[in-house]
Amino acid sequence: MYEDRDLDAAVTGGILSAATAEQFRHFAAARTGRLPADDEATRLSAGVSDLFVAIGVALLCTALFLSLRQFGLGAGWCFVGVGWILAEYFVRQRRMLLTGMLLLGVLIAGGLCGMFAVSLSMLPGSAPPNPNWTAIELAVDRAPMHGFAVYAGIALLCWIYWKRFGVALAYAGMVLMLFNVPYFLARLLVPAMPAALEGALLLGCGLATFALAMLWDMTDVYRQTVRADVAFWLHAIAGFTIGNVIPRLAIGLPVGSHEPYERFRAAMLTLDTFQALSILAIYGIFMAVSLIVDRRALMLSGLVFAFSAFASLSGSPQDRGPMLLGTGMLAVLILAAAIWWAPLRRMLLALFPDTFRAQLPRTELPRPRARPIV
Repeated sequence: MYEDRDLDAAVTGGILSAATAEQFRHFAAARTGRLPADDEATRLSAGVSDLFVAIGVALLCTALFLSLRQFGLGAGWCFVGVGWILAEYFVRQRRMLLTGMLLLGVLIAGGLCGMFAVSLSMLPGSAPPNPNWTAIELAVDRAPMHGFAVYAGIALLCWIYWKRFGVALAYAGMVLMLFNVPYFLARLLVPAMPAALEGALLLGCGLATFALAMLWDMTDVYRQTVRADVAFWLHAIAGFTIGNVIPRLAIGLPVGSHEPYERFRAAMLTLDTFQALSILAIYGIFMAVSLIVDRRALMLSGLVFAFSAFASLSGSPQDRGPMLLGTGMLAVLILAAAIWWAPLRRMLLALFPDTFRAQLPRTELPRPRARPIV
């Protein structure tokens, strides 16, 4: 199966002219009546062989974990070394995307364990030989500079992986690790940081990630290069963060703390009319933004809150009817958006000036000029 970057490589290598490659892209888009930007496509696998290798990598890592677990967190460095060696062949040479994402997860998990092992060894007091994750978080939370060093180090590892192997998820992993950096810096300044400040930092990180995702989207408005894949993962992180924080603020739920599931469920099923309408209004804004930027992450991330709002407006949460109605309303909403996504998006974009629309994914088939090959 040929990818768009193969056409770019053919143009760069002199096999095809830029005009011929552009004509082929237009021909392929005209056959389906849609541009790649309309489908928000992202690459997850290079084929069955990629899946086959990914299974092998998962089994190998499982065997390593079972054999090295008695050595504690320090054994994580072994996973970093093995993962990098495998990536040099399967990702850099064989271009296996699913395997590359799996190996990225191995490197992040191994790097976190190794960094935490170093951090715990430097903290005063004796740490247990095999601490659980809660004990690790509590220990590092008491020393914000150590937490800053751990997550900044893993972010650097993700950036190097991105530069070396070009796996788009690695760039998003770097951004996700950097989410923790403002928190630990704030802890240095405000040791007893209130939950409201933690929530504000999380929302700020989400908004900054959304802005960064839009910058990546603006560099590839036809979504034909790996830059569009980077933007896809950044939008996924930003959408989950923003779609979780803003509705919580609207109904008075804590943002920075981790409340028990039962408490969250009870709050979602006991919304009053004003809270439910507020959530639906916020979700309407999410839908409009998703249509404008042609990314569905923000719309999908608010589904839980929209479901609760529909259910609360339709009756008692103890009855079966509101649950069915909430589910049915969301199903109709999603299917309607899937059917009329392109027309609705064109209607919204018509409200904005040309200079604004020019920065967003294209919806028209005619292409005024060839895209530069980089």
